[in-house]
Amino acid sequence: MTPHKYDCEPADPAGTAYSSDVDELEITVGGRSVMVRDNGNTDGVPVMYFHGTPGSRLEPGFGDDIAEQMGVRVISFDRPGYGRSDAAASTLRSVALDVEAIVDTLDVGRFAAFGWS
Repeated sequence: MTPHKYDCEPADPAGTAYSSDVDELEITVGGRSVMVRDNGNTDGVPVMYFHGTPGSRLEPGFGDDIAEQMGVRVISFDRPGYGRSDAAASTLRSVALDVEAIVDTLDVGRFAAFGWS
């Protein structure tokens, strides 16, 4: 397997800003707010990112430019009680319902999932 070489320059050498256009939106799920970050290639392969504990929707931001260049759309969200999402009890079912609301809002069909903890 040949390693990939990425030809990209940091948008801000000081590291104080992201270079890609980032869409953030707040959606309502069951009466509570869920903050969503949508970045990368909007026509690319959608990947839903699940942050660890602690964490937030901002974690995948380090790869914004590479996601754009590689044709990937990275969607992340703040789990209940993290970042700018309202606190609520969290179960696997409730996370699935949040993701369902997010992909419906963004009109995303199939997507890949990526996360860590």
